[in-house]
Amino acid sequence: MCYSAQVWSDYRRYVREFKAKVHIQEFYDLFYRRSVGAKLVIPRGVEDAFSTPQSEQEQAIWDLVLAYRQQERTRWEQELFAQKTRLTTAERKLATKITKAAQDDQRIAINKIERATEKLADLNRTEPRESDIRWPSCAKHWPGRER
Repeated sequence: MCYSAQVWSDYRRYVREFKAKVHIQEFYDLFYRRSVGAKLVIPRGVEDAFSTPQSEQEQAIWDLVLAYRQQERTRWEQELFAQKTRLTTAERKLATKITKAAQDDQRIAINKIERATEKLADLNRTEPRESDIRWPSCAKHWPGRER
């Protein structure tokens, strides 16, 4: 079984259930490192565990999560704009002369537009999903996984 099957995303529940001593500062450090550019993948469920902060530290973590989501939203909006421009350019070229390069640009732009649109929709959603508690790299091991 993939490790993701064992992940507990809710910090407070984990501490309560197992009487564990997980220092909240470790979570802050993790989210801070990601906010300054470290390539860290954190399940949305772990982020959402801090959505109702009960201390200043939890509020600081939630602020980092919101800032990161805004950065990602901006990044995907820029990608969406760039790909729509690429698609428009490819379609103009195809209107005058059909070329392999223009067809490839059109196909790639359509795929990337779809991906960016999905990412933006995921960033903007508010309802939790079952997949939120899974580590993305292990999601393929779960039946009925979402993209």
